[in-house]
Amino acid sequence: MAHNSEYADITILIDASGSMDDYGSEAVDGVNTLIQEQAALGKATVTIWTFSTPDRIQQIMPTTEVTTDLVLDKSKYNPSGGTAFNQAMGFVITATGKRYANWKPGEPYPTKRIFAVMTDGKENSSRGEWMGARGAAKVREMIEHQTQVYKWEFMFLAANMDAQGAGKAYGFESGNIQAFATETGAVSRGVVGLSSMITRSRVGSTPTPAPILTPDPLPEPEVFWSDQPAVDIEDPDDTLGASRHLNLQSRKLRS
Repeated sequence: MAHNSEYADITILIDASGSMDDYGSEAVDGVNTLIQEQAALGKATVTIWTFSTPDRIQQIMPTTEVTTDLVLDKSKYNPSGGTAFNQAMGFVITATGKRYANWKPGEPYPTKRIFAVMTDGKENSSRGEWMGARGAAKVREMIEHQTQVYKWEFMFLAANMDAQGAGKAYGFESGNIQAFATETGAVSRGVVGLSSMITRSRVGSTPTPAPILTPDPLPEPEVFWSDQPAVDIEDPDDTLGASRHLNLQSRKLRS
């Protein structure tokens, strides 16, 4: 498989729960600034998802080449509902892995595979096996597996929590965690801060930190998984609108 040292593939998962309603326009403005900044660094593609409750995990921008003309339409971002963080992470990591597994032979393959998530609150809406500490542990297993085996880079942008505590509990590396504030102007700046983290990964520059908030940290999830390389994701209640079993066996994903 050919690798292009200048090619980054960026997956962005954005919280679209009801608490983001007052800041929706700012969030989109920040994403559009991120797109502009990343377009200036060389070849990149971006895929954008949003999440709130388990039935509202949606792709609002399919995988698209990043250019200075690319703009996320504000009408695509409509916050409402709760925060199914665990379930959204599981679903979108799986979808991204399947996309890499089905990469067209001969097509340039991204050297940088970046997965960034932005949330303004803690998990409160996942269902079934994705609930609570068990669900958090499954997400952590997936993040660690994709990081260690396939060299994905995960980035965590969070508000209204101890971002470092919560991010580390999920398996994000400390240098790829940043806080933002939910106040006028701060949300857009937070997303621009995420762009700075991506830039640091791509070219080695230092990101500008966002304001740090210090509420109670997310508890460390109980580790219950085995050391097997496979990560199974099931949706027994069909909460994601598709009765299927998605499997991230390591033989099906590409490095």
